[in-house]
Amino acid sequence: MGKGKGICLSGYPERSTGECSRIIELLREEPRGLSTSEISRRLGMNRNSVAKYLNMLVVSGHLEMQEVAVAKVYYLSHRVPISAMLDYSSDLILVLNGAGKVVQLNENFLSFIGMERDDVLGKDVHCLDAPLLSHLREEGLIRDVLNGRKKIRELEFEKDGEIFFFVEKRVLTVFEDGDPGMMILFEDVTAARQAEIELREALKEKEALLANIHQRVRNNLQIISSLLALQASSMGEGMGCEMIRKTEGRIGALARAHDHLDRSPDHAHVDLGDYLADLVEDLAKTASFPAEQIITIFNPPRILLRLDAAIPLGLVVNELVSNAISHAYPEDRPGIVRVEGVVEGGEFTLLVQDEGIGMPEDFDLAASGPLGLNLARNIVEGELGGSMKISDGTGAGVRVTFPLGGEAL
Repeated sequence: MGKGKGICLSGYPERSTGECSRIIELLREEPRGLSTSEISRRLGMNRNSVAKYLNMLVVSGHLEMQEVAVAKVYYLSHRVPISAMLDYSSDLILVLNGAGKVVQLNENFLSFIGMERDDVLGKDVHCLDAPLLSHLREEGLIRDVLNGRKKIRELEFEKDGEIFFFVEKRVLTVFEDGDPGMMILFEDVTAARQAEIELREALKEKEALLANIHQRVRNNLQIISSLLALQASSMGEGMGCEMIRKTEGRIGALARAHDHLDRSPDHAHVDLGDYLADLVEDLAKTASFPAEQIITIFNPPRILLRLDAAIPLGLVVNELVSNAISHAYPEDRPGIVRVEGVVEGGEFTLLVQDEGIGMPEDFDLAASGPLGLNLARNIVEGELGGSMKISDGTGAGVRVTFPLGGEAL
């Protein structure tokens, strides 16, 4: 059996170190491992002594043990020593013993704190004057790690006017002599955090830009609506005036959508219930129809819809509700208009129902009808990819159904 390199077992008698070296030399020749009894027989050593030396070698990290059936098989450890890995790591690494003194560290750590190795090695970590180490003076820090309490947290430091971010990890470790210690790793995550900060700033700028765009669009639409209102008031009653007022209502539906989008947290979705409630209130006010007689019900109560679906739907509601309050109750008789919306099975169903005089008996929605209903049907089929039909029941009702797809939250 060849003579191998001696091992370091500081704190143990020289005889123990010699016997441990014999065990290691034997296991070099038996890479699959040997049991305690086999090692005792091959080396001619007392079995209890072999068991004691094997335990020392396992604790020091020289050997590993695996249970095979009822026997414990020992073989050489293939773990790489900490000292061999420190300078190959991009992290800042500091190793402390159980008393809190620095026993190992890497060049990255020294470079960041701007100190010489001799000024740090062997020193009590509580006495070192370096910003990165100030938090390590916490009472009980080392005791917590030695008791198995792992801790990971993010730290922020300023150095030479520059901000650095680190993720600190504290790991329990065991030295070759079996004494416990702890390894502190500082992972530099500055680039990732700065990218996150820049992304948040860019998102804020985008949101501000979108809010500004929606506000400008809304204001322009309101200007156009006001101009149409002035035009209508100067024309007197008649067909032309009625057409202008309906156009004003359609533009108002667009302006309301942008108004709600401006208030939306993500500037991409509109709260459909709030939007349509405001829209029908505007319609009632324009037509001098009691707003409390228009009932809006939505299930679920809060439906968030993307702008490219909310605007077409708003125009449809504008046409259907305008038609109901204009024709369902002649001679200013009172009556209810219900606007109901339901999400079910990936589809949105809208029902606009009144309790008035109803549709003419020969009414055919597919044939050419009033401009408002034709416009609503074209929007439903062309823009929303849905269907529109007359609903059964007292008075007149129109049911609209279209797939939500990715338009709703």
